[in-house]
Amino acid sequence: MASVPPIEGHLYPFERPLEAFVFDDGDIVIGEGDHKGRHPVLAAGSNAAPAQLLRKLGRGATPVPVTPALLRDHAIVYSAHFASYGALPATLYALPGAIAWLSVTWLDDAQLEQMHVSENLGVNNDFFVDAEIEVTTEAGERLTPIGLYTSRKGPLTHEGRPIRLAELPTAGTSLPALTQPAVLRYVHKRLGDDTPYSDFMHRVIADPEFRADVNARIAAFG
Repeated sequence: MASVPPIEGHLYPFERPLEAFVFDDGDIVIGEGDHKGRHPVLAAGSNAAPAQLLRKLGRGATPVPVTPALLRDHAIVYSAHFASYGALPATLYALPGAIAWLSVTWLDDAQLEQMHVSENLGVNNDFFVDAEIEVTTEAGERLTPIGLYTSRKGPLTHEGRPIRLAELPTAGTSLPALTQPAVLRYVHKRLGDDTPYSDFMHRVIADPEFRADVNARIAAFG
């Protein structure tokens, strides 16, 4: 019997080093990189993960420094839509008193444009440069202004409350949290789809029209 391929979305937001590192043509070099002339952009979900940087930027790009950071008065929650690889991606949710642990990617002009394309600007996300949002490195350095992506689909909710990514810590909040595998099953059940879960997920990945229909249904309760 043929084996069923794994669901890549289960791995979101993908592994990444806990410390500062440089993504260099698929390799990881631990330590701070050269930020000069680069755009600092918040990576609320998977954009700080080497696997995702490789997917989005490819090989041959200039090295990308990645810096761990703290974001105040926000939580990291699920967006109410599926990405093409079968994950429910992250977005930011304004929440006074909360502190989110995330990363900052330092992108050159070409990389920023590639990231915009991967984020499907104008459809799934918008991009802003914010001088007021409070982002600091673990050493206490304030990073401002800073770029950030926000979901056009809004947060995925349970009983009216956004659902946090359990894999990415946020302090100072009582919002419900689910892991990626758990939230995918939650959405499948909530949609009331009779298709077995694994078949449903593989169709979300393989069939753009089906995924768009599912996303429209998620938006109705998101």
